[in-house]
Amino acid sequence: MRLPPLSSLTAAAVVAFLASASASMPASAQGLSARDEANARFQTGLKYYDARDFESARLAFAQAHAVLQKPGILLNLALSELYGGRPVEAIAHFEQYMRDPSTEPDKRDRAQKHLDEALAKTAHLEVRTAARARTVIDGIAVEPLPPVFHVMPGRHVVEARHGAKTKRVEVDLRAGEKAPIDLAFEVDEKALSEPAPEGKAPPATTSKQTAPDVDGASSFWGWRSIGGLALVGASAALVGVGIAFRADAAEERGRADDLGRGLPPDACSGVTTSSCVELARAREDEAAAAARSDAALWAGGGALVVGALGVVSALVWPHRSGRTFGALPKPGVLGWGATLSTSFE
Repeated sequence: MRLPPLSSLTAAAVVAFLASASASMPASAQGLSARDEANARFQTGLKYYDARDFESARLAFAQAHAVLQKPGILLNLALSELYGGRPVEAIAHFEQYMRDPSTEPDKRDRAQKHLDEALAKTAHLEVRTAARARTVIDGIAVEPLPPVFHVMPGRHVVEARHGAKTKRVEVDLRAGEKAPIDLAFEVDEKALSEPAPEGKAPPATTSKQTAPDVDGASSFWGWRSIGGLALVGASAALVGVGIAFRADAAEERGRADDLGRGLPPDACSGVTTSSCVELARAREDEAAAAARSDAALWAGGGALVVGALGVVSALVWPHRSGRTFGALPKPGVLGWGATLSTSFE
């Protein structure tokens, strides 16, 4: 890999800067010593960078910049972080360098290319939550919360704590991915009308997908359990109706048998006597009662099976208010990704 050249701030430029500084202000043994040390650190950083020892170069440039506060040293520091496996830190320093009014436009454009390279090596969290919520990312409080928080690729845990409530989301990101995370809390009108603290985003009031409240306990009661119990009750009623119709069918069968005992086997063939009409009506009533009994028993059995499944599923997977499943789309620098899961404490 061919490394980009470091800033044009050379050792000679630093020496000239020191000379002008010493001519314009009274000499201070302690201050001159600190600037001499910063100059030496800067020159050492140049050597480390050329030798591809980026971590040592980073430390040397950081020490030099703490004293000299020169944009060119800041750019060298950002490049050492970028190629030394610290792209998250490099992003902050590239952005600081580009915001400096003394940075020339062409140098700002070159820094933008390096910034884009750092962004492609990292992942990005867009967290929305209540203005007064305390945001914790991977166990570290982030205050104030920036519009986009840069992290290394991999698994990250984002929490928002507002009063006694905590919302928590886990994401697994690849390089270049951006994850919009909504940890909105229900806020009253008074909270909405009060101004947000400086540096905090306004409270989120709308959300298509929200993370659940951690303190919301799981419960057996829900649409599956209630619906299942209702179906079980209905099945019992239907079985009772089916048994009643089965009794009616048995009664009509007995009446038909009694009517048929006093008649020869083919006595009612083509005959419409009152006895034959009554016998035929008894047989029809028996068949109708048996059909109604079968229908009620089958319906009751089906309701019992569906209801039992609902109750069992509620026992195995209790209901949680606001719990959501599935993937959350994430636009990224290198494309789209979707690996989001919710969890509860």
